[in-house]
Amino acid sequence: MKRPDALDLLGRWETFARSLHGSYDFGLDDYLNDLDVRQLIETMVEEEPSPAGEEFGARLAAADAIVRAATVSTAHCIWGATNAEEQRWTRDHNWWYFAVPRQCGAEMEADLARQVSAQDCDASDS
Repeated sequence: MKRPDALDLLGRWETFARSLHGSYDFGLDDYLNDLDVRQLIETMVEEEPSPAGEEFGARLAAADAIVRAATVSTAHCIWGATNAEEQRWTRDHNWWYFAVPRQCGAEMEADLARQVSAQDCDASDS
């Protein structure tokens, strides 16, 4: 399988950032797919700090700022505690996995409510 192009991934992240203006009208699966794009970018940046030139970092920082402003922090990784532990995701380094849109459509609201209920069940089993 061909490795994704850094500029293509950045364009997808920028598109996602713009989609958060107003209400996020997709479900949790779509949201997680969008966040995975940012994780792929992070992996590329760790391997090569400026994978597509100097402008890349500035564009990434701008898109990140938009996403941060349009989301709120969550108590748990939205991919789940097991994934966070296995992948070594942290709130500081992989902040995108610990945030949800400030404004959500009905599908995302329902998905998040189900996920929170499932996490509460997992926590009570510990």
